Amino acid sequence: MKRTLLSIIFLVTLFLMSNYSVFAQVDTTIAGTDTTITTTLINTSPLETEKKEINLSETAKKLCARWDLTEYKENGKAQELPNYEIEFLINGHYNAIEEEEYDEGTWIMNEDNSKIIFDAGTEYQEEWTILNIDAKMIKVKFTSEGKRYEYTFGPYVEYKP
Repeated sequence: MKRTLLSIIFLVTLFLMSNYSVFAQVDTTIAGTDTTITTTLINTSPLETEKKEINLSETAKKLCARWDLTEYKENGKAQELPNYEIEFLINGHYNAIEEEEYDEGTWIMNEDNSKIIFDAGTEYQEEWTILNIDAKMIKVKFTSEGKRYEYTFGPYVEYKP
């Protein structure tokens, strides 16, 4: 009976630890024929996700969507269009796919909402200057490795054959 009770308590403790990110401290005291088991559970991450409230400018709100590259210029000359998608999330993260390569990180706007800053404060920081933005188009320019780029994005449209 005691062995069964111990097994049940152990399994419940493991379940709680694996499903609810808790730290468990188990103390067992054996005195004669009585066994006392004390399990202390300490929650290391809240079960309810905290809602992060972000105040976005009108420009940033327009940006928060999934976009397809529709025009691509390098040093002022139109280039063959690569498959490039980017999604700006309201929580300040982005996801991008260029051909087969996936990229993710963070984005913010500068104080006057004229630039998108990717991965601020890291070695991968990049800034795009916004030339035009509305619900149907984003046009940006930036310089990378000595080349000037200009990207135009339209709203993402899922291809359904």
